[in-house]
Amino acid sequence: CCSLTVDATGSEITTVEGAVSTPEFERIERAFLEHAAVQCGFCTPGFVVTLLYLRRRPGPPPDDDELAGFLSANICRCTGYSSLLDAARQILRDETPVAP
Repeated sequence: CCSLTVDATGSEITTVEGAVSTPEFERIERAFLEHAAVQCGFCTPGFVVTLLYLRRRPGPPPDDDELAGFLSANICRCTGYSSLLDAARQILRDETPVAP
């Protein structure tokens, strides 16, 4: 984690445990499996939470450069990012509205 707890004072925080109970999690999980984007488990929670945030934020989905920037905070040493980016694109282009 790149943030200090003190910097989150007064903020709402969603952990991966909280993400699993959201309506979006099934779509994230499905895309990760379909694109073989499942990592070792060390960085996957960060990717899940980041994609959950990107799904919920207003406005258009990020383009590929912006997406790479959002995901760059998670350093993965298991595999390349192409399968992860493919899964992320699938997650973010799904237009099905989901209530937060």
